[in-house]
Amino acid sequence: MRYVNGGDLARWQREHGVGKGGRDRHWEQWTSEAKGRAAKQHTATAATATTRLPPSFLLLLIPQVGAFAAAWFSLCDRLEHFSLATNPIGPKGVSAFCEHIGPSTLPRLKFLNFFNNQIGDEGLRCIAELLRRAPPHLPNLKTIRITGKNDTTPEGKQVLEEACRARSIKIEG
Repeated sequence: MRYVNGGDLARWQREHGVGKGGRDRHWEQWTSEAKGRAAKQHTATAATATTRLPPSFLLLLIPQVGAFAAAWFSLCDRLEHFSLATNPIGPKGVSAFCEHIGPSTLPRLKFLNFFNNQIGDEGLRCIAELLRRAPPHLPNLKTIRITGKNDTTPEGKQVLEEACRARSIKIEG
């Protein structure tokens, strides 16, 4: 798998008439449909490096970030780029995301995008803690993007920079 982003979810929401307040009642239906497509695509193209994950649930309410991670990360063993861009998940969303990353989760991930997520310094600390875990989590991670509206301070960025420096991970932002 090369890349996952939230664009397919917006299309799915339009097709199913889901508005701003309707995500919760459609969560189970969407997850079931998307997992079915993922299983078919994963089986059909398991030998290639371009396997694609179908719609990702990235316009999330905070409790759903954890549910998304728990439901999808086991299917993403070949994922190389993951983007949470322009989803205002905030520090609690980053924390929920990081909680579901284990030592064997997303083993091929090279690029993690937190562009415009309003993660703040607390979110940067969660990412730094994830990178300091032993055994190493996200072992192939090369770049983290934290540009855009993230409400971070130089002190918060320094915490992340120290964790990234120890693993030779580049920070964009």
